[in-house]
Amino acid sequence: MIKVNVQQLHRLNNGLAIVAASLGLYLILSPFWPAVWWWAGHFSRHPNPTVVQVVKGTAPSTNLIPGGYWLDIPRMELHRKILTGPSVSEVDQGPWHVWGTSTPDKGSNMVIAGHRFGFFGPYGPFYHLDQLQANDRITIDWNGVEYTYKVFGSKVVPPTEVSVNNPTPQPQLTIYTCTPLWSAKDRLVVTASLVARRLP
Repeated sequence: MIKVNVQQLHRLNNGLAIVAASLGLYLILSPFWPAVWWWAGHFSRHPNPTVVQVVKGTAPSTNLIPGGYWLDIPRMELHRKILTGPSVSEVDQGPWHVWGTSTPDKGSNMVIAGHRFGFFGPYGPFYHLDQLQANDRITIDWNGVEYTYKVFGSKVVPPTEVSVNNPTPQPQLTIYTCTPLWSAKDRLVVTASLVARRLP
């Protein structure tokens, strides 16, 4: 006959209950952590989150321009490498230059897509894309040249609305991601116009 220590069973049961409750709480709160973390950090570093104004023909930075392809969005505190491969699966790894759309050096409409929520982390690069406001600055470092854009609009479209990829007569940047949060029902599209170019 096996002797059962009731006290040990109670302790094991309590320990498992604490682990299960902690895991459940984590799963419930994890979708909101990026937003809470961003807001807390945003206000501690920027007490007055004003719009970044860009004057046409001037560059806001005197830092060295990195080589390669980089996306910088100050309001979102985002600085990520732009992936340029031909496969749409690239978007699972970060901001992806939509194959076949323009690039900054060629003018027209450069389109970048990215996830709002992550498959390999707590959230995707464009989790906070809805925080962008008119006149916010977006910088693309493209092959040693810095291109500065100013946000002029945003809209929500169905995923079937592929006209966001169409060429434009003026240099433009289009960034889109899924919306609403934690859903792929629609696409949030942010557009920005080129206002400055800085050579190395």
